[in-house]
Amino acid sequence: MNVTEKKMTLEKAIEHLKSGAGWWDQSFPRAVGHTLETITKENDISEDTNITLIKETWETGWGPNHSYHYQYRVKGLSLESDNGKIYTPETLVFGGSVPEASIENGDIIFYWAK
Repeated sequence: MNVTEKKMTLEKAIEHLKSGAGWWDQSFPRAVGHTLETITKENDISEDTNITLIKETWETGWGPNHSYHYQYRVKGLSLESDNGKIYTPETLVFGGSVPEASIENGDIIFYWAK
């Protein structure tokens, strides 16, 4: 598993993700950026809020069962949800598929596999 962690303002995180975050296939980070922006506006969270953005990537299986897994965790927002899941890929569309988003211990987690 590869893990990177960056501390920044929420505004910088959203800009970074919406720009594609340096990925070759920019659809996942862009979708995360748009979804994160929507969540913060819906919950009236200041863009000046300091957060930690953690990116995790890993692979499972081999051959025809091989898959890549990607996850962004946004720490520092302390959100709550009744059932943990706040968005599923069918809930929103921003010019492409939207990653699953859930809340775990106050953190927002965006997950995508291909």
